[in-house]
Formats: sequence, structure tokens, C-alpha cells
Amino acid sequence: MPIDVAGKTYLYSDGSSKLGDSSDDVHQLTGSISLTGQAYSPIVTLTDASTVSTDCNDGYIFTVTLEGNRALGNPSNLAAGATYIWIIKQDGTGSRTLSYGSAFHFAGGTAPTLTTAAAAVDVLSAVSDGTNVLANMLLDVKAPS
Repeated sequence: MPIDVAGKTYLYSDGSSKLGDSSDDVHQLTGSISLTGQAYSPIVTLTDASTVSTDCNDGYIFTVTLEGNRALGNPSNLAAGATYIWIIKQDGTGSRTLSYGSAFHFAGGTAPTLTTAAAAVDVLSAVSDGTNVLANMLLDVKAPS
């Protein structure tokens, strides 16, 4: 089914529809938008490295498994008003630490300490002003038992 946005219709040759096209990937919509179903971004797996890099053009939900003490570098391509989520996992050893680039700002000015148990999961959520990442951390996320 085609999507009509601001008088433009988007329909790909395979019959699927997708907002955006190769010449114009950003569309500004005004007024109310009503969706039936879900709007989502696939989770982007980040490469574990001494400095973990995030390109926000790849999506807005990211996951990384730390295999050593790491730094989460300043993300590239931040958009003002965008929200971002990082799912940060400890490897099977645990006790990994994470420092943050200068763009990350936390409540009270203090960066959180990760949960250090093996296979622990913490979730960093943030909103950006286009330059800074205003962040909050949910620690030790566990599945219900």
C-alpha cells in the first residue's frame, strides 16, 4: 500500500512502501500523526572496541556486549529532539567498566556505574539537543522469573 506524505506517494517496485526515497530521506510532518501498528527501528549491534562508536544515522536503539573496560564515544549524527537507547551487556566474565564521551550528561553530573555481574544488562536512554546526550541509566535489567 502506498504512503502519501505531503502530496508525495512512496511505493517501491517490489510493492512495498517505505517513508523516504533515495533523493530525500528526511520528511517533516506537521499536525497529528496516527499509526495503527508499530513504529520501530531495528536494534543496531555496535562493535565492541576500546572506544565503542555509535552512528545515529544507523538507528536509535543500539546494543553492545562489553568484553573489556570500554569508553562509549560521542555519537555521530545526533539530531535535536531525537531519543536514543543503548542496551549494554556484560560478557560472561563481567566486571567491565564503561566511561562516556564528553557529550553524555547525567543527572547530578555523575555517570552511573554499570552492573558488574556476568551477563548483566543495563539500559542507557537519552534525548539529544543535537550536540549533547542527556542520559539516564536503568541498571540491572532482568527478565521476570
